[in-house]
Amino acid sequence: MNDGVKGFVSPKEEMQLMQEFAGATGPGLRIFMPTPHYMFAMKCMAMRPEGLDGSHDISDIEALAHAAEIPDAATALDIVEEFYPKRVIPAKVRFGIEEIMERVQAKRSG
Repeated sequence: MNDGVKGFVSPKEEMQLMQEFAGATGPGLRIFMPTPHYMFAMKCMAMRPEGLDGSHDISDIEALAHAAEIPDAATALDIVEEFYPKRVIPAKVRFGIEEIMERVQAKRSG
């Protein structure tokens, strides 16, 4: 993760081993990455509007919701609240999640 992510790291982070290497029982490099739900929660907390600055947070959130099979806004908010206390989740994130999940659901049913 780059330095820009440090502000969104949760004390309840969930990491998973990126890949198992057959026969790798000894010392060596292990690469861990956030679980899909944790990555979804971090992206939601970092939510910036897409535009000239090149942010892809909203399209990333949509893709993560699809990949993690998050069915609706209520579930999406529950996932974010697993990693961050309710009091630190900005209103713009809550409203953004509702709007994004409406689009995700429309794409699924359309």
